[in-house]
Amino acid sequence: EGKDNKWISDFQMPVIKNIKIRKHDVARRPAFTLQEYMIFVRKLRSWIVTVTTPEKDRWRWKTELYDKRMLYYYVLFLVNTGIRTGSETIGLEWRDIEYEDGHVFINVLNGKRGGGTCIAMPIVKKSLESWREISNHTKPEDKVFGELHDQKGVSEKFKKLLTRMLTDLDLLFGREGTKRTFYSFRHTYISFRLQYGNVDILNLAKNCRTSVAKIESNYGHIIMRDVARNLTSRKKARPKRKNGNISNLKNG
Repeated sequence: EGKDNKWISDFQMPVIKNIKIRKHDVARRPAFTLQEYMIFVRKLRSWIVTVTTPEKDRWRWKTELYDKRMLYYYVLFLVNTGIRTGSETIGLEWRDIEYEDGHVFINVLNGKRGGGTCIAMPIVKKSLESWREISNHTKPEDKVFGELHDQKGVSEKFKKLLTRMLTDLDLLFGREGTKRTFYSFRHTYISFRLQYGNVDILNLAKNCRTSVAKIESNYGHIIMRDVARNLTSRKKARPKRKNGNISNLKNG
């Protein structure tokens, strides 16, 4: 407009290059709600209930039952630790798990951000012990979920098993249309800790081997609910005092 009205000449016109605007992924992580998770876990439990072994295809039946049990305990492990599926679980050995004073410490040797220590929810101790009782690999140097992985991460067999189960329960896709995977259980752990754990974001970020900025970016909708509660909460009225003593508000 300035050039058209001859307010400025051609050489005075600033040169503005095309600016490439990066499109950030603002979609929420495909975690489970508490209700969805309970539905899923109940279904998993029903899968692993021991029933009479069929006479035909007995080997195949036992293999499938073993795989389902492994899937069940793997899901419990992920959602109670926040550990990254694949990269942080593929090399996990029994000797990497330590129990001390009611706490469960997991030494993560490999991962997206290197190693670190994960403090798991105490309930994971019971599920790990239950899995070790039926696992084919129980030595200290054995992989905890070795048979569930291949060289790249979680094997296609178990990915398909999870997809089939989520599809049967109509839980394969989250509310915003994002497909749920094994990684969704890490997001569920973080979401539950923010919603129900009253946990400090910095400590949560350290425990998940990620950054505060990443948590604020991906889980801001949950954090803002907590902020809203803090902003709108009201202090309880202090009782009146008579002669230095707190009076009975009903009778006083």
